[in-house]
Amino acid sequence: MTDGKINIERYTDEISKLMMSINFETIKVAASNIRQRMEAGGQIFFAGNGGSLAISHHAACDMGKGLYRFYKEKLRVRSLGVNAALTSALANDFGYENIFSAEYQMVRSNSIVNSNSNDVVICISSSGNSDNILNLATTAKDDGTMVIGLSGFSGGKLKDNCDISVHVSAENYLMIELAHQHILDLIFLELWVNE
Repeated sequence: MTDGKINIERYTDEISKLMMSINFETIKVAASNIRQRMEAGGQIFFAGNGGSLAISHHAACDMGKGLYRFYKEKLRVRSLGVNAALTSALANDFGYENIFSAEYQMVRSNSIVNSNSNDVVICISSSGNSDNILNLATTAKDDGTMVIGLSGFSGGKLKDNCDISVHVSAENYLMIELAHQHILDLIFLELWVNE
């Protein structure tokens, strides 16, 4: 795909190979950890920028709706950055690099939604180097929260700054984002089908 032309058949073949190169054992470990933490009343937070934010919203929707019948009142799933007004206020007051960590801290300190050490933060970043994602990962780890990181390209700093790293070895944003969506779908299926 680096020759400037896109052959959709070759592109589809490359996507298929990429999907089959995913470490399925790591996905099962991630799903198992999420399940244990949800059963103990932990919250699941998703975060990403741009296309990764859309993936974050989609994953929170699927898990929130799809897993409700199993977890009922224990199920607390949230995509950070969904409230544009709040995101704007946090960026204005604390800097864009802190929008996710500030919202995460606000939610965890809310007395209505009690936080606990069973929370999980799922950071999605194609480059693995977005400052706001890295700050969220650091803040979450400092709180004792499990961090699962989805990255692409070389993995960036996120790859080494999380408890479970699901790295997609690709050099193309479209492929990385497709793989990240697929990975989260697989985690959801592990939680749903194997419940």
